[in-house]
Amino acid sequence: MEMFSFLPCGLVCLAATGCLAPPPEAVAAAKSAPEGSEASVPEPSGGPPPADDKAAPDVSKPLVVWNGDDVNPTSKGWSDCDTKPCVSTVEPAAKSGSKDSMGLEFRVDISKGWAGFGWNFTSWYAPAAADATGRKTLKVMLKITAENADLAPAVDALQIGLRCAKTKQCNTGLQNLKKYEPKIADGQWHELSIPLGDMKPEKGSIWDPGSVWELNLSRWSPYP
Repeated sequence: MEMFSFLPCGLVCLAATGCLAPPPEAVAAAKSAPEGSEASVPEPSGGPPPADDKAAPDVSKPLVVWNGDDVNPTSKGWSDCDTKPCVSTVEPAAKSGSKDSMGLEFRVDISKGWAGFGWNFTSWYAPAAADATGRKTLKVMLKITAENADLAPAVDALQIGLRCAKTKQCNTGLQNLKKYEPKIADGQWHELSIPLGDMKPEKGSIWDPGSVWELNLSRWSPYP
């Protein structure tokens, strides 16, 4: 996921570059392998492959789910807010990501309440969903800027999550991004490394790491 921007009644930019990183043991195995040899990658957590002999995913390299340029460029998104009237849009924008890359810009004008968006890597085509089995970390590049402090989102209220294609209730998420980068609201780029183990399914939902297809970000505030 390259870039996300967020505008609650003023300029607030959230930019994100994301990939699902391999577990640390896989990286260590690859680095320690003699030159010219094949690294031995530990088996993903959760046991052996299913009985249908489906090959286990290769977790030795990062899995880029969307970068705005050459990975799933036909991805699609949705955006909404719960206090009407409100205006919200989400769309790719050239040179709005880190290092002038393609970004994803989310704009919302709302007096108070909840606002959020989702970016679906596969345009809701379930067979193309990413297999994150064995992955340990979600990495997201994030930048927040605001015209003034009063219009900046409360960082503690920002929520990030992932959805999967298995059912409509298939999701997992967390709150308080400041835990992963205390300076997240300083107007600079930061790479968040979020352990997938910290993200929990919402009440009444399930989670299927084998069919990840959407990133969500939202916030709630009693102010504009």
